[in-house]
Amino acid sequence: MPLFSRLGSYAPEMLDSSWLGAPADRELFEYWGHMASLMPFELHPLLRWRMAEAAENHKDSDTRVATLERRRPGFMRAALDEIAERGPLSAREISGAGASKGGWWGWSDGKRALEALFAAGQVAAAGRRGFERLYDLPDRVIPARVLAMPTPAIEDAQRALLRIAARALGVGTEKDLCDYFRIRIGAGRHRIRELVETGELMPVSSKDGRRRRTSSAMPSRRASWMRTPCSLRSTRSFGNARARKESSGSAIGSRFILRRRSGSTVTTCCRSCWEIDWSPASI
Repeated sequence: MPLFSRLGSYAPEMLDSSWLGAPADRELFEYWGHMASLMPFELHPLLRWRMAEAAENHKDSDTRVATLERRRPGFMRAALDEIAERGPLSAREISGAGASKGGWWGWSDGKRALEALFAAGQVAAAGRRGFERLYDLPDRVIPARVLAMPTPAIEDAQRALLRIAARALGVGTEKDLCDYFRIRIGAGRHRIRELVETGELMPVSSKDGRRRRTSSAMPSRRASWMRTPCSLRSTRSFGNARARKESSGSAIGSRFILRRRSGSTVTTCCRSCWEIDWSPASI
């Protein structure tokens, strides 16, 4: 749906070929970005701090993973060994995986173990069977050149992710920028201030008095609208253009109507679908 809303009709096999098959042929990998996301390999080193945090969290006594380890000692290690021996497996194919408990998050022991290993970077997503994720060893999924990339310091990685967020959002609050890659606000606020100090971000304010940040690298006369999710709820003004949210009655939920001075309109399911020149001469 996101790709279709931005690109229109496209051949789904083009997406499949970019992250399935031999590692050398892949261009994307699946991991936790904002949500479970397909991302370019350049982001892999920038997310290794998150993998390290997930691995460290396994040791916390109050996590569900730690509870699983206490209840079934060695189960996660055995699951990892089985994947190493048998190749890509789904959670239900792991020996002794158990049954799900119903509901979206009623994970079986096998699913909980493999998701914990996936978050920690000890297994990678080899593909999907329908909606079902397949897990394999990272060196059988991620190209060797990517795994060999140096791992940056956490602070450097978070600054790089926030730069990407700022370019994608154009303008946003500290919470907006941090939430793009789900960086905790406490750490993200420090990184944002550092980017402001170097001139890479600049503070701006809006009529409602809320302070926002924008990338100093943004073009002054053009704005990419492949940015804002459909959850934007209020009417926003941008120069002489106004985006108004209306109910579309569709599964997507809402659409935005951009009104020009001439009175003509352009309709889309969300503002994210459009790149438009909103300099005074064009509106």
